[in-house]
Amino acid sequence: MDNKPLRNNPPTPSEFRSLAEERLKQKQTEEELYRLNRALLVTNQCNQVLIHTTDEMALLQKVCSIMVEIGGYRMAWVGYAETDEAKSIRPVAQAGFEQGYLKLSKFSWADTALGQGPTGTTIRTGHPITIRDIQRDPKFMPWHHEASKRGYASIQSLPLKVDNAVFGAITIYSAIQDAFNAEETKLLNVLADNLSYGITTLRTRKAHELAEEGLIKQQKRFTQALEAANAGTWEVDLKTGESVWSDEIWKMFGLERGTATPTMDLWVSIIYPEERTMIIKAIAEAAKKESPINLEYHIIHPDGKVRWMMVRGMLIQDRKADSMRYIGTCIDITERKLLEEDRANLQLQLQQKQKMQLVGQLAGGIAHDFNNMLTVILGHTEMAIARKDSSYEDLQAIKKAATHSAELTRQLLTFARQQTFETKVLDLNATIAEMLSILRRLIGDNITLTWIPKAKSALVRLNPSLINQILANLCINARDAIDGNGNIIIETAQLHVDQTESAAGHPCTIPGDYVILTITDNGRGIEKKHLPRIFEPFFTTKKLGKGTGMGLATVYGIVSQCNGFIDVKSEKGKGTTIIICLPLELHGTAAEPTEKAEPSMPHGKGSILLVEDQPDILQLCKQMLDHSGYHVLPALRPLQAIQLAEQYKEKIELLVTDVIMPEMNGHVLFRKLQRVCPQLKVLYMSGYTADFLDNHIASDKGVNFIEKPFSMNAFTNAIQKALKPNL
Repeated sequence: MDNKPLRNNPPTPSEFRSLAEERLKQKQTEEELYRLNRALLVTNQCNQVLIHTTDEMALLQKVCSIMVEIGGYRMAWVGYAETDEAKSIRPVAQAGFEQGYLKLSKFSWADTALGQGPTGTTIRTGHPITIRDIQRDPKFMPWHHEASKRGYASIQSLPLKVDNAVFGAITIYSAIQDAFNAEETKLLNVLADNLSYGITTLRTRKAHELAEEGLIKQQKRFTQALEAANAGTWEVDLKTGESVWSDEIWKMFGLERGTATPTMDLWVSIIYPEERTMIIKAIAEAAKKESPINLEYHIIHPDGKVRWMMVRGMLIQDRKADSMRYIGTCIDITERKLLEEDRANLQLQLQQKQKMQLVGQLAGGIAHDFNNMLTVILGHTEMAIARKDSSYEDLQAIKKAATHSAELTRQLLTFARQQTFETKVLDLNATIAEMLSILRRLIGDNITLTWIPKAKSALVRLNPSLINQILANLCINARDAIDGNGNIIIETAQLHVDQTESAAGHPCTIPGDYVILTITDNGRGIEKKHLPRIFEPFFTTKKLGKGTGMGLATVYGIVSQCNGFIDVKSEKGKGTTIIICLPLELHGTAAEPTEKAEPSMPHGKGSILLVEDQPDILQLCKQMLDHSGYHVLPALRPLQAIQLAEQYKEKIELLVTDVIMPEMNGHVLFRKLQRVCPQLKVLYMSGYTADFLDNHIASDKGVNFIEKPFSMNAFTNAIQKALKPNL
């Protein structure tokens, strides 16, 4: 038991001061320990957050919350330095009693009045800044009012750095003055360094993730691009033959990955056999010259499909390694090649069509002059035969030759689409059926003719004689192509061609409904080199004297004139198929057949004004008309004809005139003569065809026209028809 006596006397003033100082020191020590403990606790909690947080903004928000909730500070916020003109500071996280302070206040890290605050100064200088009492710090004046309203008394701002470059700051506000001593500042500065490191780590990790994600996306896009382009990548060692193929290469080659090892030998084995030697040689030359590889070739899939490939490759320079490696791409260009072939075929078709049009124009011009001469030959021959003199048999021979020449001219004009015919709606099936017996006699007993009418409705607009001519020409051609026994098949069918098909190269370039007439034989066929020319006039593959070369040309002209289309499929040794597409008449009915009356030699009377700029034809026509009993006023020129009409005192019943003449055409002449002879009628004649003359005589309603060459019977009949009274 302590026997120390109790002191009853009060402490002296000196002792009292010592006791007070001791208690003050003890309190200060307790406060410092509290602050250090608080700072340590804040640092520890923040370090835990740094370890476990993977998002930068979430990390900053948690650190600010720890400062307030554990550190006991009034408010904490993180600001990032912007590089705009004002060098502003952007708040990115905050916690505590803020009440709009960050929105109302302007912060900058520029060396201006707004940049002298703790946050701006810290970012600008890179050093921690402490304001012990905001009431006494003049640099804090721009924010003093708003800070005081929220109970802020002291502030500490700590820099956030990466590689010694400041990118922001964390600023802490306390409700008491002089809240941050040296030890606490040191700990908080360590915390700021840790936070900077954590942010840098997160950013680096994020950058790596983005890079990896970008690489994955890029690889995916690259793969998708290869798939879209039907392309793949490859690599090969030319010395060892070892290869690397992408998945796309295996698909393009029609092979399954894993079923074989990619090698040069495997690649060569799928190349089209006829091209292998060429491809191997090209690669050897490229390797020898160390030049790029640029090849196009065919491959054969295991299922037999043939595809076009395009290979591009470049040499990998590796002088140290004992190898010669190429890398490159392989692209399936089959679709492109098919389009190129279609385009080339269309170009050839266009060129052929233009060529045929030019030939047609030439044929029309030749036929005009030829018709004029044939008119003279036939006319004089007929008149001589009518006289029945000693040269009768010779004249018959001349007439026969001239008639054949006239037929050849008509075929030329038909090809040139300059020959007009009276057309009507007819049933193609019925017309062909009526023609079968004649066709069988034409082709002979050694050839079987098969008729297959598949078209339920085969109404077309055509001249009946023209379909007979088409069938005869095609069956004779088929007969001549068959050696010994054979078969000819005639078929009809219906076909609808839509816009897509016509645009894609279908023979029928105009969409619509068609009747298809097909003539197929099993003869010798046509060589590929001859196919583009088979519709040309006078082109024939037959031996000399075996054909004129006008059969298919005539068929082409007839079909074209009927707004139809014709196509041919043939291969040497495998027969020929001619396909004719004629527009289907959807609303018409077949016309009843009519019988032709036998021609007669009519006689007449009256005055006829005859105008023809060819003297031979003028003389011939005058003789014909004289022979038939007409009074003829002949004129070589239109102006001469007008003069004759004005001087002639009697009535002129008819003007017979050529259409195309010097001075004026026949139509203009007729209009001028009507002023002199109001009741005058007209008969036009020409070696040109009616469609060519449409521009010259189209305005004459019910025009009378006769085409050269013509017989005397035809001429006098046309005269009588023209002289008939108008009803």
